[in-house]
Amino acid sequence: CTACDAGKYSASAGATSDATCTACDAGKYSASAGATSDATCMDCEPGKVGNTEGSIFCTTCSNSDWCPGGADCLKGHAGDFCSMCAESYFWQGNECAACPSYGAWSWLIFGAMAVLLVCVIYWLSGKLRFIFENPDWKKEAQDVITPFKIVVTHFQLVVIYYSFPLGYPPALLELVRWLRAVFAFDVVDMFSPECSTGALRYEHRWSIGICAPLALMLPFAILALHKKDDAEARDQALVTLAVLATLTFIWGISASMEIWACSNSEGLQGERLDAAMDVECSAEDSTYATLVVFSIVFFLIYFVGINAGLLWASLRSGSEQLHQSISGDFKDEYSLWFLFINTVKLLAVIASIFVKNAEQQVIMMLIVISSAFMLTLAAQPYE
Repeated sequence: CTACDAGKYSASAGATSDATCTACDAGKYSASAGATSDATCMDCEPGKVGNTEGSIFCTTCSNSDWCPGGADCLKGHAGDFCSMCAESYFWQGNECAACPSYGAWSWLIFGAMAVLLVCVIYWLSGKLRFIFENPDWKKEAQDVITPFKIVVTHFQLVVIYYSFPLGYPPALLELVRWLRAVFAFDVVDMFSPECSTGALRYEHRWSIGICAPLALMLPFAILALHKKDDAEARDQALVTLAVLATLTFIWGISASMEIWACSNSEGLQGERLDAAMDVECSAEDSTYATLVVFSIVFFLIYFVGINAGLLWASLRSGSEQLHQSISGDFKDEYSLWFLFINTVKLLAVIASIFVKNAEQQVIMMLIVISSAFMLTLAAQPYE
């Protein structure tokens, strides 16, 4: 007699070949060899998916909400691990949502809004010179700018809290998504590129998202270099860059570090990228190797390069307006306090990406934020 392999069964007694073996349906699995009925084919549990026939295991999804069990993905999701959006759906937070009626034009609409916001920042940056030249106006401006920067930092950290899997209400998560788009300048989430281009693989969407903020900054970097002999025009461009760097900091480092978060998944050989389980975390996987190289480059750009370049430019120019825009409205002895703030943001991102357990994420965030709060109270670095 010939026994059927795992993932198959045969009701024919005494079979002498595997020609009588039938594969378990997609969405079911059988880990035992020699099965004699389809009763041994078990349904994939919620949080797992089985896309192929004859499976000997079900794959654990990186987000259990995407996989209701069996062979199906959550509505709007597609792909072997339900980690892609189906046609006419786009990423909205951690789930795929149906594209709106204007979806094909969303990139143009939100792109125009992003450009308009950048132009407003550039215009306001030009007005700061006149404000800083008047002592009374300068004091009033600092009374507004300093709390605004604190609020921006606060909302950027709050957005990270809501990435923890703690069962927040959907309406609250949608509000947080929009706050992230504004305060963290999450350009790709605003653009919804899938509604214009169709389904996107993870690496393509990641590339668009991490390059978009730099594309918005590039014109001002070129302008600053072109106008290096015109102090007013140069400083206006550099102040705009400083504001954009503050807004995009968390998005830039979190997108970069996302590539470094891998884990084992039941039934799959080797570690898989948490954000895209079809990508194996191996140097032999050309997609992953390319992503790692570029993620390191972009991390250095967002975390070190932009701020270091702006700080160097401000020290070289001697412009008080530019220096305060970059280092913040801190006392002279705390002019580098913005590095401490960026470190706090970095630790918050590490908690959201590399700590898998929700309770541990909360504990780490409480330690980071309370420590930062106490150090800020002790130092009192703000003017």
